[in-house]
Amino acid sequence: MTKIRIGLLVNDLTIPYWLAESIKDILRSDYAEIAVIVKRNQGPSSQPKIKFYSTLLNSLPLIVATKLDQFIFKTPHDALARTEISSILPDCPIIEADTVETKHTDRLTQDAIEKIKTYDLDLLFRSGFKILKGDILTKASRFGVWSFHHGNNRYYRGTPACFWEVYQNTPTSGYVLQQLSEVLDGGMIIAKGEVPTANYSLHKTRQAVYWDAQGMLNLTLQKAHKIGLNNFTSRLKKNSAISVYDRPLYYSPTFVQSMLYSVKIACRWIAIKTKKYLFRNVNDWHIGWMNRNEMYSFRKIKKVYPPKKHFWADPFIVSYKNEELLFLEEFEYAKNKGRIIYLKFDKTYKRFHSPISVLETDYHLSFPFTIVDDNELYVIPEAKSNNTISLYQWIDEKLEFKCDLIANIKAVDTNILFKDNKYWLFTSQQVSQYGTIFHQHIYYADCLEGPYLPHEMNPISSSNRISRAAGGILKIGNHYYRSSQDCSETYGKKIDLFKIEELTTETYKEVWVETIEAEWDNKINKIHTLNQSENLIVVDLYGKIKR
Repeated sequence: MTKIRIGLLVNDLTIPYWLAESIKDILRSDYAEIAVIVKRNQGPSSQPKIKFYSTLLNSLPLIVATKLDQFIFKTPHDALARTEISSILPDCPIIEADTVETKHTDRLTQDAIEKIKTYDLDLLFRSGFKILKGDILTKASRFGVWSFHHGNNRYYRGTPACFWEVYQNTPTSGYVLQQLSEVLDGGMIIAKGEVPTANYSLHKTRQAVYWDAQGMLNLTLQKAHKIGLNNFTSRLKKNSAISVYDRPLYYSPTFVQSMLYSVKIACRWIAIKTKKYLFRNVNDWHIGWMNRNEMYSFRKIKKVYPPKKHFWADPFIVSYKNEELLFLEEFEYAKNKGRIIYLKFDKTYKRFHSPISVLETDYHLSFPFTIVDDNELYVIPEAKSNNTISLYQWIDEKLEFKCDLIANIKAVDTNILFKDNKYWLFTSQQVSQYGTIFHQHIYYADCLEGPYLPHEMNPISSSNRISRAAGGILKIGNHYYRSSQDCSETYGKKIDLFKIEELTTETYKEVWVETIEAEWDNKINKIHTLNQSENLIVVDLYGKIKR
């Protein structure tokens, strides 16, 4: 299939590092190519010097705060660092495009548009210019101009990227990839995502947003190439929702707002550090359990505590050969990594026996999903650091490696549902090599060991609110429920349940039905894993702990 031909719209011949990495992925791919660079032909600045210095003074507190922020939260891969485009695309043709400009907008001249049209482009990707208006949006390429808005376009339209989410302490920060229209940030949404806001650091928030957007761009291009751009855009138009915006248009902060921002993030950082210091030996993750016949009445939960200098999390309970076996992550602070342990349930005394280690590697292990297939018990532990999703078999109270289900993948919280004679593998997958955000994907196979094929609708979720699993798929009555960790406020705060209404190789549909919060006990404040066997229900809890 012919590659997608892309024209790159830029202000100059340097681009941000996140875009450079996307272009490198494109150059290695069979789904797209960069056919031409369109550089904005900038004339001399018409801004009066007094206006320039006034703007600089207004921004000074934010500039200082941002530099300090970048120093404190250094990153080896700064998404916004500048890269020479010639080092990536040395032979790519360049068009110098003249524009008719106003204070905020650019209209490319007809001559520039005619030059662009000679490259027979499928789409233009905007990484420069002002707000685009006119024929460039509809006549220069077959599928218009694609552009990121790094912010949630439902609530924050304008600039600067992610600033107002941090300033106003919004739990999440978003981004959208859109096909530009004459309406500011109101074009057709092609893809979107949502990440947690680090309310004490604009730099950390931006890094998460930009890297996740980078991964989503390449994932979207792959998907569009696979099914064809015509089919891809037709589906987007068919499923597009009404675009509503009922907030103000945001601009760069004033001097007073910049000063207030600096005070806010300093106070938040101090509060976080103080809380962590005061409660460092008091609160930790531990396990809770109750009988299945108690029908999810969480106030009846009984607690099981880990030994000192450890925490327990990600419990999975399974009924196997007339026994109840509990597998979970045991994290040892001294080693800074987790291993998999198991505890057998004593039905007579209604308690769990002492833990036994069943799998430990050089890398971190957690989330030991369990599945019984053909009367054999298997476990799929999370092993993101090993870049695999691996299957282990339970033999003589040990886990023995069986096979890799999917290789060369950064994924967490994998679980499998057997339904309609297929194995549906749900996993939270990292879409950018430098990102920290995971998107919910589905793969399917005809047997447990694979091979697994990607679902056509991947990713089925790209919001940090609902993309990380909070356990395996639950079957309650005749219905299946996907559980997810809602990390929008803080990691592991609560669990959302979604009823799966449709699951085929081409379609997936779910609806939210319930939120579970740790409100029944004033000694705990978080819950992020929920699982069940034929007889028991298990959870993990964060709060006051007995050693």
